[in-house]
Amino acid sequence: MAKQAAEAVEPVLREPQQFKDIRCIQTYQAILERIQQLEKRTGQSYEEYRSGRRSFPPKKAFDLAFFYSREEQIPISATIDNALRAVAIADVLIERLSDRGIMIELKSVRDSRVCEMRAVKGEQSYEMRFWEPSTKATRTKQLGDLEKLVTDYSSGYDTIMLPRHILTVEFDCTYNRSSIQDKVSVKLEQQIDRIVEKIDLKLDQKAQAHLEHLAWERDYKRKKAIRIHNERVAEDRSQQLERAIEESVKFEKSQQLKRYLKQLSIAIEKLPEEQKAYGVAWLRMVRGQRKDLNPIAERLESFRILASELASSSEEYWGLDFIDEEHDADFEEIFQDERLTLGW
Repeated sequence: MAKQAAEAVEPVLREPQQFKDIRCIQTYQAILERIQQLEKRTGQSYEEYRSGRRSFPPKKAFDLAFFYSREEQIPISATIDNALRAVAIADVLIERLSDRGIMIELKSVRDSRVCEMRAVKGEQSYEMRFWEPSTKATRTKQLGDLEKLVTDYSSGYDTIMLPRHILTVEFDCTYNRSSIQDKVSVKLEQQIDRIVEKIDLKLDQKAQAHLEHLAWERDYKRKKAIRIHNERVAEDRSQQLERAIEESVKFEKSQQLKRYLKQLSIAIEKLPEEQKAYGVAWLRMVRGQRKDLNPIAERLESFRILASELASSSEEYWGLDFIDEEHDADFEEIFQDERLTLGW
């Protein structure tokens, strides 16, 4: 039933003078220039060819000659007949996609005179082009002469590539190629709705995959930060005994110094006034520096910080709690916010 429905769809193509998209108009004009060039070169009329029967293997120039689009043109690589069909399909396709909020962009290819055509929705894009596949055949003198007539050269190989006259829309030409093409009972122009549905679905899938990747990336970073935190807490706790020993040594030195300075101050009191003045100044200076030797004040300050709102900025990780990697109360809320931001 689905196949019968597909076959029943009638073409909805416009005449060239009714094209709406300027890029399709420019591409159509380029095809006409190619036709004029071939007519002048070969002496054959495209109108006569168009009204006649096609042949395979090719016998006429227009059976073999290709049109290749350039910058600012719809990307088409096909024989003249199929190039004209392709640009007419593109004009309708662009309008149908626009009705769904999908824009068609042409992007220049670096170091090339051709463009990529991309369907764009939100931050996602899907590449496509019109293309006609070829097949390898044994080279004959007639085919070699025809090739030279069309291209001004003959490769000299034992084989030659011949167009199959099957118009194709190829998607994602770089990585995951797929296509929709002419069939025996259903031409490409009868499958425009199918092309639109495929593009729309693919863009939605890519948007969902992007959201899932963002969620995974955010969760990975969150868990990584939690692991680093927990490792710091565990490491800092394991070092507290060693630090306490170091602080106790400092404390003993401080107490020893305190006793020493006390005895020295008694002796200084017995000195002559001039000498006593120097002795008192020295004691004042050393006692001021002695505060840095007493670790108790510093340790008490760390307790104060850990008990305050500044605990998260403290370098005393031992006093912080371990965090459960699975705890993320805001995760779903953030995920929904991103969906709204990206317009999906």
